Amino acid sequence: DIEPDYSGENTKISFLTVNGKYNPTLSIKNGLWYRLRFVNAVIDGVLSLKSVYMGTSKHADCEFHGIADDGIYFEHSRIFNLASSESEIILSPGNRKDIMV
Repeated sequence: DIEPDYSGENTKISFLTVNGKYNPTLSIKNGLWYRLRFVNAVIDGVLSLKSVYMGTSKHADCEFHGIADDGIYFEHSRIFNLASSESEIILSPGNRKDIMV
């Protein structure tokens, strides 16, 4: 399971909604790819995305590939290494990122 982490020093939000659901989690199956679109729809807050196993601080060992920013697709995917506590994906206000997990 992947759950949101709001502990980033630049993060001003205290909760998250996805398709109207409060503080969602996502259970993913090993060996399958999932396409996710993240949108930071706030005016003045940076969204910091990290992946952790539910109820722990252990980082999920998934592959994260960025395929588009703000609707513009990359020629080659950008690999995000979220395996360490120092790694995160940042979305500025109004930013969109399409990510394969």
